[in-house]
Amino acid sequence: MSDDEKSKIIAGLLTRLSVTENSLDVKGIAVKSFGEISKFLKDNDIMKIFGELIKYIIDPKAEGKDIYTSCIKRIFAELQGTSCLTVGKILIPEIIKGLLVDDEVTKELCFDTFSDYLDSFNYVLINKSKEAEDFLKNKESIIKTALSKDIF
Repeated sequence: MSDDEKSKIIAGLLTRLSVTENSLDVKGIAVKSFGEISKFLKDNDIMKIFGELIKYIIDPKAEGKDIYTSCIKRIFAELQGTSCLTVGKILIPEIIKGLLVDDEVTKELCFDTFSDYLDSFNYVLINKSKEAEDFLKNKESIIKTALSKDIF
């Protein structure tokens, strides 16, 4: 598959998942099709989709946020362990933003998504590499942010 074809597929999927453009049924079908589509994509292509989806979770206008979290779980399942830290670098700043909003559903989804991330990539994070250690310090900052904002 050419890069141009992949770009069109990614753009089409993101259009179907768009916050304002489509009904929940269309978004649900897009999530279900992700498993088939992801077979043809490389990790960096999947990361583009992931970067958009995580923003939808904290968007106050987004409806059907559970659809986005479902797709993110599928992304975690599709990605190689080597993408773990890259995913974390995208995920953590958005999770922190989500924890600071006034919407309880958003906060809960942020914690659930972060928990799913840790469950999916824990075997990689256990590695004692310097990069993993630095990354895990960011995990602690999420917990401290949550506690300091009294969101529990």
